[in-house]
Amino acid sequence: MSGGQLEARYDPWLDDPFPMYARLRALAPVLHQPQLGLWTVARHDDVEAILRDDSRFSNHAPQSADPVAALIGPGDVLDTDRPRHTVLRSVLRERFTAKAVGARAAQARDDARTLLMPLRERGEGDLAEEFAWLLPTVTILRLLGQPPEDADRVSARLRELDDPSDGDAAREAMGWLRSYLLDGIASPAGDGLLLDLVAANRRGTLCSDELGGLSLSVLLAATGTTSSLLSNGLLVLDRHPDQKALVRSGAAEPARAVEELLRFESPVQSLPRHTTREIELHGQAIPPGERILLLLGSANRDERRFADADRFDVLRGRRRHLALGTGVHFCIGTHLARMQAALALKCVFEMLGDYAVAGDVVRIPSPDVRGLMQLPVKVEPGGGPLKA
Repeated sequence: MSGGQLEARYDPWLDDPFPMYARLRALAPVLHQPQLGLWTVARHDDVEAILRDDSRFSNHAPQSADPVAALIGPGDVLDTDRPRHTVLRSVLRERFTAKAVGARAAQARDDARTLLMPLRERGEGDLAEEFAWLLPTVTILRLLGQPPEDADRVSARLRELDDPSDGDAAREAMGWLRSYLLDGIASPAGDGLLLDLVAANRRGTLCSDELGGLSLSVLLAATGTTSSLLSNGLLVLDRHPDQKALVRSGAAEPARAVEELLRFESPVQSLPRHTTREIELHGQAIPPGERILLLLGSANRDERRFADADRFDVLRGRRRHLALGTGVHFCIGTHLARMQAALALKCVFEMLGDYAVAGDVVRIPSPDVRGLMQLPVKVEPGGGPLKA
């Protein structure tokens, strides 16, 4: 190990990981950390290349480092390689096209306004717990064909998954969510994704033991990333009042602000891969079967890719970030996440006017997800002007 590498270490529990990422990019873009049982990759171009190379870098973990995630079971589209990954993804695709998502925008707007109304009336509340977690949960329940009224109890269980201090509670929550979805699959109501899964099973595309894992991985992916994007985004905007003013006034389009929020505070900070053969990267020989951790949060702040990368700028010109991945595992819910986030920002300012963080912010205690459990705020009395 070189002297530069001795000065760079990966610590997944830092509240502010970005100075660490900068050291890794400069001193150790590829770093073996045997105490953690992994290698980290920190630069944008390297991360992008690995995400696109699913022949040498597998998405399937031979033995999950996360025992709770291992409970998802067969059908987990996030932990499956081609060719099976292609089959699983094909079952989901039509529900997540731009056209299909666009047809849900009006309902999502109504849901956002309904969730924000109590905060507007009280003049205060928790934008993480009462809004950022609930809006994606309501939206994905509607898409699955489950009752949106279940959002409170489903969201409560989802939040339990992110507490590493209580493994028993997390495992119990995962079991509850799996049973909840299997009950829905047993008696699918309406025209939802669960009905699609049943149809795919009947025609032999999906095995019966894949139904629970596929539906559960969809629920987790659709809620975790979007809720973190929303809570992160609302906090970042509060900490950058000049940028918040641009979004609130309409000078910066919400959709454009969302792209900068995805880059600046990536909801998923890291993604694992496993080498299928020996590879060489930056002079380092990495054996087959090694765990590689792709630092998306670092890649999206790489000064080689983004000018003034540590500056938050909602008017930044488009330059492809990696917050939603790339390659065959590019986030299938990208249209849904972007639609909800842009709509949510617009609704917050329409319903609440301005807002200000007014209490302790509590982050999700996770090594790879950057989002909030609590975001207490105060809002303008009476909120903003309601629009039809």
